[in-house]
Amino acid sequence: KVGYRILASDIGPPPPAVPAAVLPFVTEWAAQLTQLWSSNPPDIVHAFGWLAGLAAQLAARRQHLATVQSFCGLAAMIGPD
Repeated sequence: KVGYRILASDIGPPPPAVPAAVLPFVTEWAAQLTQLWSSNPPDIVHAFGWLAGLAAQLAARRQHLATVQSFCGLAAMIGPD
């Protein structure tokens, strides 16, 4: 049987919040995930987006968990010719 669980978090400003307002809370977010996963670790962690990905990667690294990170979109940077 395949299943999954979603963890919601109350850390940071209420949504919708601009990324700059959320960034200072990434380490607190990672600490909360680390605590939640210490007693019931997932088989794999999937994070969506930059900030959730940063928090998830930090927490997963502490517990040696496999991670996957998805993005809504990535923009290419075009420099001067």
